[in-house]
Amino acid sequence: MRRDEALLTVFETVERLRHYHAAAGLMGWDMQTMLPPGGVEARAETMGFFGAESQRLLTEPTFVAALERLEAERDALSPEERRMVTVLLRDVRRLQKIPPERYRAFHVLAAKGESIWREARAENDFGAFLPVLRELIQLVREFIDYLEPAGHPYDALLDQYEPGLTVERVDALFRPLREALPRLMALAASGETPDRSFLKGRFPKEAQRALSLRLSEAIGFDYRRGRLDESAHPFTMGIEPTDVRITTRYFEDDPFSSLFSTLHEAGHGIYEQNLPTSLARYGLMAAASMSIHESQSRFYENVVGRSLAFWRYAAPIVAEQFPALAGVEPERLFRAVNVVTPSFIRVEADEVTYNLHIVLRYELEKALFAGELEAEDLPAAWNAKMEELLGLTPPDDARGVLQDVHWSSGLFGYFPSYALGNLYAAMLTEALLRDLPDFHDRIERGDFAPIRAWMTEHVHAHGNRYDPLELLKRATGREPDPAPLLRYLEDKVRAVYRL
Repeated sequence: MRRDEALLTVFETVERLRHYHAAAGLMGWDMQTMLPPGGVEARAETMGFFGAESQRLLTEPTFVAALERLEAERDALSPEERRMVTVLLRDVRRLQKIPPERYRAFHVLAAKGESIWREARAENDFGAFLPVLRELIQLVREFIDYLEPAGHPYDALLDQYEPGLTVERVDALFRPLREALPRLMALAASGETPDRSFLKGRFPKEAQRALSLRLSEAIGFDYRRGRLDESAHPFTMGIEPTDVRITTRYFEDDPFSSLFSTLHEAGHGIYEQNLPTSLARYGLMAAASMSIHESQSRFYENVVGRSLAFWRYAAPIVAEQFPALAGVEPERLFRAVNVVTPSFIRVEADEVTYNLHIVLRYELEKALFAGELEAEDLPAAWNAKMEELLGLTPPDDARGVLQDVHWSSGLFGYFPSYALGNLYAAMLTEALLRDLPDFHDRIERGDFAPIRAWMTEHVHAHGNRYDPLELLKRATGREPDPAPLLRYLEDKVRAVYRL
């Protein structure tokens, strides 16, 4: 096979995979937002088909031979072509080891799992979720055996979401957080507690939606190429940069829960909308990793959305939607939305305790795939770990082990991405501040375009041209380091608690 023939073969398969992924993504979005309950079984089979078809295309002998031909002549390829070959061969080598019938079974079960989880959480019935959870865990353990990771079994799962990431590296990054965050919780407890009494009341869903739409559009989410819907667990689905779906959820006794969920998902969405279409041909019109993706969502949710500058900008807009909050000073709003207090629900957690929620899930998953825990052990193990890390025991499984959608979809290994995203967001913020020292002044004026442009230049526009650690180093000049996050959190605690 000549090099030009090999390139043509690979480009044709990459294009086909792109369209398959778009179709599967749209069906996945529909499944979590609009699909009638009676459609779950049939849709799961269709999702299983697309998962299996993607594996078939990536392991088809002619395609693999074309990739290997290109790999043998890397020096003759363009940088984009070399990266394409690297990324595709990484996926191919993994998928070649997994039997197709088991891979399809996993995709079918993961598609069914979300609806089963949703009902189990609503009924606070872990037993109803246990059979599908047990089967998913067994399938993932099989995959780990096929992949034969050199180190910890969990390395095989981490690598799917963050190429090259290992338990050893995560432990080294999370250890300082595990040690320092309780001290920051104690620091907050020593300060002046913010007043949240003015947040009590009823805040209509329609007004919350209007607020979320306006502020997410202000930070840069383009509704000509996106939409906001409602789901049991907020998520983002990037079909194409011209079609990005985000969701949120509403609680009428909490005016800002939906806002922060929307800002979080809008951060993901801004990344998706600004991916480079020029790299689509190479299969590189994608995020560098899920941790890099989470750095964008956590940046917009927290670094921007929970800043004093943002509330100075947003206070008049909030007053328009919630007349009961008219006249509440921006600093009172800022302090109220940054209260540090241990809580049961991860997505409602403050910035300090949030990372302990991730440590909890990481340590449970690590034990689960080391064979130290079984599915039926998870509720008790969850409660014990929450008591250890946060000093709380969930009153029921809905506020404990059943609260997250991820395990129902087979997304084991994903959770560390959230804390790594916080860590990367803090590093990116320090780099951004060197280039835009008037960062907070711009937020206060509602001038978000230069901030988005900086992130696009340093993160979004590269797509999957680089592995995540290389992208991070190019943007910040340094290796992953928890120190910027801990500095950021301490500064926030001192401002909120007037220390």
